[in-house]
Amino acid sequence: MTMSGAILIALMFAIGASEVYTGGDDGLTQRLADAVRARLEVSPPRIPLTILIPTHVGWSESGGRVRVSYRVEYSRSGALIAKGQGSCWEDQLDRCADEIVRRAKGL
Repeated sequence: MTMSGAILIALMFAIGASEVYTGGDDGLTQRLADAVRARLEVSPPRIPLTILIPTHVGWSESGGRVRVSYRVEYSRSGALIAKGQGSCWEDQLDRCADEIVRRAKGL
């Protein structure tokens, strides 16, 4: 590990980093969680929090495309502070991730 990598890890533990958890272990839920994690790495909220996708994401087919729907919960220090939900097309999960992180930044 490089010195800058060690410093980054130390800072993450010192100031806290936002975390993403899921209640669903299916591929679509994990893809959404991975997209949220990637967004948080680039643009984290000011105050770290925990983001939970509590269940498997829902999906439905429409016109040959898959529509994904999700629920999300935001907590800080173990206390639930907000809930949300949303949807996007499967091939545009980044839009769902953007919305989840945008909400997190507003808390």
